[in-house]
Amino acid sequence: MAAPRTWRRHRTSPKEEENWQPQLQQEEQQKSTQISSLDVSLEQSTTYKKFETSNDGKQSKINPLAILSFLVVFCGGLTIGRLMGTYASRPNRMTAYNVVNEVEVTYYRDLMKLTAEVLESNGIGYWTVSGTSLGAFRNSPPGLIRWDDDMDFGILKKDMDKMMSAFKAHPEFDSNEDPSWVGYQLRLKKKPKTRKKYQMDVFVFDWFENGPYGPAYYTLKPNGGIEFPKSNYLAHEIEAPVDCPFWDLTIKCPKDLEIGLLREFGQKMMTEGLIDSHSHEKFFSFDSFKGTRFDMTQDINDHNGYLPAMNLDLLKKIKFVNDDL
Repeated sequence: MAAPRTWRRHRTSPKEEENWQPQLQQEEQQKSTQISSLDVSLEQSTTYKKFETSNDGKQSKINPLAILSFLVVFCGGLTIGRLMGTYASRPNRMTAYNVVNEVEVTYYRDLMKLTAEVLESNGIGYWTVSGTSLGAFRNSPPGLIRWDDDMDFGILKKDMDKMMSAFKAHPEFDSNEDPSWVGYQLRLKKKPKTRKKYQMDVFVFDWFENGPYGPAYYTLKPNGGIEFPKSNYLAHEIEAPVDCPFWDLTIKCPKDLEIGLLREFGQKMMTEGLIDSHSHEKFFSFDSFKGTRFDMTQDINDHNGYLPAMNLDLLKKIKFVNDDL
């Protein structure tokens, strides 16, 4: 077996060191050249990140007005493009709104049913308001408008405290007071993901002898004024509301419902679709502020606006009746 090799440190002789000196000097010179080149590169890259300096030595600045003008033109172009695509497709192809899905319909039905039960069990008179009334009258069968994302009830001011106490004490409800109008916002504690935080609005009405549309019940503002003047009711219409179908439920609607809807929505209420609410628009456009309107009579298969939002269970209950049979 061979003995292990022993390594000994090599000592450099003076003659060897003398021969290596030119090589070492050349290496040092190369390193110095590389470092200088690196410094120049770093300086140049840093200069590009800074503002350019003009010939007179003054530092030039970016004009904020130019940036603002660019943003305005850019956003305006997007909005105009959106509007052109939206309005060019009307009235035959409705693409500018979202419809309520099956999960939401099931939840909204349960919320409406339970809300009506709580009001009735506490002796509180109520009635459908605004878009919910329109869905009860115009849709066949009666039900929520397909592009609506909440429901509206009304009560009298005298019942406000009783109503608030009833829902605060109820274990299945979450409630909220909106500071912009007098009333209550409701939702069930167990709810699916929805577009609007609260899905049932209960508006409070009071009698105004000198209202903008004459003596009537109007919705209240916190300062005692009128919030939505077109949504008004005569005494006989809501002091004794009548039963009306809504989906497969029976709820309360104002008496002479058609007359009240004509006051609020006008002569086009049966032919004009109105999207004027909270979260329907798929993309920013002016429609988000003024409401989207379209002709429902062009081709009902484009939007099915006369059918309510439905789930499968409700769909199975629809019957097409032939009066001649």
